[in-house]
Amino acid sequence: MPYRRYFSAQDYVGLEVQDSGASAGLKLPTQWFDGVKIDKPDRSVDAVLCTQVLEHAELHEELLGEIFRVLKPGGEFIVTVPFVYEEHEQPFDFRRWTSFGFAKELEEAGFRDLHLEKLTCGLRAIVTLSNQQICKFLSKIPAAASLWMLTGGLALNLLGFVIGSRARPEQSFFLDLGAVAQKPF
Repeated sequence: MPYRRYFSAQDYVGLEVQDSGASAGLKLPTQWFDGVKIDKPDRSVDAVLCTQVLEHAELHEELLGEIFRVLKPGGEFIVTVPFVYEEHEQPFDFRRWTSFGFAKELEEAGFRDLHLEKLTCGLRAIVTLSNQQICKFLSKIPAAASLWMLTGGLALNLLGFVIGSRARPEQSFFLDLGAVAQKPF
């Protein structure tokens, strides 16, 4: 629950599955679940935050239905999913979405008032991917990745920041999608 500190909710529930590619030390849920069924009554939750999770859900359409079920009318679903990203948490990495496909799936699940945004676009995406791959390569050499991050990686990240401030969100090459959708009243 890396974003817990940003919410002042009285009741904050963090769900996690037992079997996934993530290390056990990173899992700090308040409640375990089977990856689909959310143990909450219908229309009982104000908001659901789901960041970089749906690509790991084997039954993602059913999970979207469950999220819709537990949200109160007017409740918000805040979600991010990858578009371009390496396979991770293997073998529990099942899909990627285009902006059109993700919007369609959210609408088919019943969500409305969809605000969808492409995140890390164009040249900034290329800079980010380049930096990741350089670090991955250098991580095999003791201290090389750290040295890269303090020198070339820092310069590359600053370049990405400058480029990113001029990026147009309508660009077709992007790394992630972010969306806020609402359950209708």
